[in-house]
Amino acid sequence: MARPLIPSIVDDATMTLSGLCKEWLQYLVGVKGYAPGTAEQYGRAVDQFRTFLTKHGHQDDVRAFTTPNVLGFTQDLAARGIKPNTIVCKLAALSKLAQFGLRAPGRRGRPVLAENPTKAFEWPTWTPTETHYLYPDELLAAVEAHRADQPHRELREVAE
Repeated sequence: MARPLIPSIVDDATMTLSGLCKEWLQYLVGVKGYAPGTAEQYGRAVDQFRTFLTKHGHQDDVRAFTTPNVLGFTQDLAARGIKPNTIVCKLAALSKLAQFGLRAPGRRGRPVLAENPTKAFEWPTWTPTETHYLYPDELLAAVEAHRADQPHRELREVAE
């Protein structure tokens, strides 16, 4: 005689994206040693993605963490004028969350996610940013201008 199936009240698919994110951020800071600022930045990216999902009729559910939704989020950011480097940073955060979800056991022991939804499309191209600095003559001019503005103060050593 076959064993009767008893339906589960809660299944793996009901895990919230915010719950997965909370576990992931705790793991990053507590186990991996990530800086709290990095975790905040990653959390902010996930919150922005969740806001996008809500505006498009989705619930806070890992089932909404799909390639079409991540691609839509990416396109929405670009349409708002967000620079490619910023979009790449947000995709990197979502990708790291997905990697965690691929390893994190769900309620039935299976991974929470079956795939990384950020890997199915081409990301924007990262553009190296130019670091601006003062040339020696520009630095001297700035120091002289400061000295002229504040004649009663002694100029501190530049090395301090």
